[in-house]
Amino acid sequence: MKTLLFFALIALSFSTQAQQGAYVGALAASTELVDCAHCSAEGSAGVDFGFDVNSVVGLNAKIGFADDFTHAFAGADLGSSFGTGIFRLYGKVGIALLSEEVPGSREHDSAGSLALGLGLRFTPMGDQKGLYITLESIGSEFYGNALGTTALAVGYKF
Repeated sequence: MKTLLFFALIALSFSTQAQQGAYVGALAASTELVDCAHCSAEGSAGVDFGFDVNSVVGLNAKIGFADDFTHAFAGADLGSSFGTGIFRLYGKVGIALLSEEVPGSREHDSAGSLALGLGLRFTPMGDQKGLYITLESIGSEFYGNALGTTALAVGYKF
């Protein structure tokens, strides 16, 4: 099943009109871990970067840094601009990583998890190129606790 999905995505990427391009931007994120009051990372900053294979499929990674932990995401975006040229609505699927420094000690705890999300990219110059602004919501689960991240990125798509 996974192999079939992989080949379907490859075929889809060659069959759509290309809007290829790499992008990079600055990221501001808020992350909440349910049942963990000290785990909020509001005001964390990081980097958003990726590559749009075409108008449907994109690859994306982001990393955010806070005082006591680091969170990251790597995966694929699947969506469409629905012919607007300035808005792109997409779903996200990938791997979320969380590395936490235990307060008051030198211990670290790291984990990875499947992550799903939704995003909206706005490119005011049109044609999904130039300056962009994205708003994304990504959910995952670590050690049985739900983790939600809301990210805002501003950058440039080449």
